[in-house]
Amino acid sequence: MAVPTVDISPGGVGFVSPLNLPLDLACEIRFRAPIIGQHVEMFVARGQVAYSVLSGPEGGFIIGLQFTDIAVSALALIREYVSQSAWPA
Repeated sequence: MAVPTVDISPGGVGFVSPLNLPLDLACEIRFRAPIIGQHVEMFVARGQVAYSVLSGPEGGFIIGLQFTDIAVSALALIREYVSQSAWPA
């Protein structure tokens, strides 16, 4: 199922789900690198549900998924994205 992401970091990803996923549930996700303008293949990562919070404004559950297995190349692109998106000091 396709879901919108709300946050991403080298440690995990936050997304909105219509389902309330149980804590510690092991999941496999597929996503494209968040670097705008680069053509990259879809990455596959495995993770574990760290939290699930009902959010009326988001229209579903905000799920926090902690990565447990992700390619080094995907982590590098996520780190690049996070560094480009950081608020200025």
